[in-house]
Amino acid sequence: MDSAAWVRKQIKDRLSPLGTQVAQVLGVVGGGIYNAPINVDRVNWTDNLYIRVYWRGGMHSWDLPHLTLLLAECSRRLLRVEINPCNPQGLELVFHQRKTRTGHTYERLPEIREILDIVDGWYERQQNVDAMDDVR
Repeated sequence: MDSAAWVRKQIKDRLSPLGTQVAQVLGVVGGGIYNAPINVDRVNWTDNLYIRVYWRGGMHSWDLPHLTLLLAECSRRLLRVEINPCNPQGLELVFHQRKTRTGHTYERLPEIREILDIVDGWYERQQNVDAMDDVR
């Protein structure tokens, strides 16, 4: 299903290119945009700078893989997502469009495999620091 078309029909307004991308992501993550635990009427789908969405409930990496799907879909679409607590029952998701896979941090979003390599490098450096602490 075209999640952006469903949102357009619900809010009776246009979506920005960013709003279209976010709707598609939330459709995948929520098992259909109509099943996603969000209030489509409380989202400014027309903004091109960022889209803020309130997600009722939590996100998980495996059992109910909302978090994994969110990261995978955002990576595919060059979307940076910020996850913040907003109340005891939910999360605030803030989406920003990135332009490229390379370049300055503020404009790029590396491939997910590159992100994993970066994280592995952080772990390796930390293990080296820990090993040096053990020697001292």
